[in-house]
Amino acid sequence: MRRGKTCVDKIASFLTVRMMMTPKSELCIFKSEDSVSYALSVMKENNYDVAPVETDGVLDRFVEKGKLMGKLGSLTCVKVAQFITIKNIVSEHTSIENLLSLFCQQDFFFVIRQGEVAGIITYADLNKRVVKTLFYLLVSELEELLIKLIKHRFPKIEDCLKYVSPKRRKELQKTLIEAKKGNTEISMEHYLCISDIITIISKDVELIKSFGFTKSQARKILNPLVELRNRVVHQRSLITSKEEKVKLKEKYGILRDLTQRARNIVFED
Repeated sequence: MRRGKTCVDKIASFLTVRMMMTPKSELCIFKSEDSVSYALSVMKENNYDVAPVETDGVLDRFVEKGKLMGKLGSLTCVKVAQFITIKNIVSEHTSIENLLSLFCQQDFFFVIRQGEVAGIITYADLNKRVVKTLFYLLVSELEELLIKLIKHRFPKIEDCLKYVSPKRRKELQKTLIEAKKGNTEISMEHYLCISDIITIISKDVELIKSFGFTKSQARKILNPLVELRNRVVHQRSLITSKEEKVKLKEKYGILRDLTQRARNIVFED
């Protein structure tokens, strides 16, 4: 049974579009009388894919670089601009979780505050720190739950080390010995990294069974989490192309599903 919101859920709900948008003050805004050739040159120079157009003091239209190609340079922006409609907008209070789903449908949105355009977001913004913060919180919560499962499965935590490589086992044991010398020793599970945790879970039959996975399913689902965590922690891009925005949403869904499964196992009566 699904329980109430966790601390991570509550924090995630505060991570919103407002924290990742490019504000209006930093936008390239064209006037209705600006020529297409001018708009196109500015967008190419600054690598902008979309920009709002102001008519009569209101940001109510936009132009896209790709759609300006081939248009007569003498045309004005107002002649070729598209109206900003409900499908092009999101509230500044939209959660990043919901935004991941929205980006599967299109590449950019204008951010609305009190009925007016306050900024813009594009799929490239999925690489910003606030999005990585969301993934870091989720991965950290999952790690914590998986560690609890491992401890329950192996009351003597050192017994789980049979699943890691001999080289890694020696590294962990060396770390523990050095910690004892410095009187900073903590329990072994705190020295396990994400790849250790995933290796142990995916190799132990009982742990795999508790998730309802086969061995091949466990490897397919769990192994990519190591790379995802590394991207988050080491400030690497979460996506490197437009096509990867859908994959990022899928990874988010897998994280959520695994966390819920682990939570149900840990807290089952």
